[in-house]
Amino acid sequence: MRVALDKYSELKIYSLQGDALTWNEQAILSQSVLTANRRELIAAEFSRIEKYSHKGDLISFEAVIKYLNDR
Repeated sequence: MRVALDKYSELKIYSLQGDALTWNEQAILSQSVLTANRRELIAAEFSRIEKYSHKGDLISFEAVIKYLNDR
């Protein structure tokens, strides 16, 4: 989102809901290195979001919502 807004401001981005998946089902992540139940992966995903947000690689949730509402 950050790159799209910085480099392609005329591009209109839309969110699309994916298929509902079972939380207790195994998921394969990180180039097939990590396997765990989806529910077990949530905390790690939030940690990565926080890490990359502080690093400047991600824009805030608020900025994304503002973009989606204003486009």
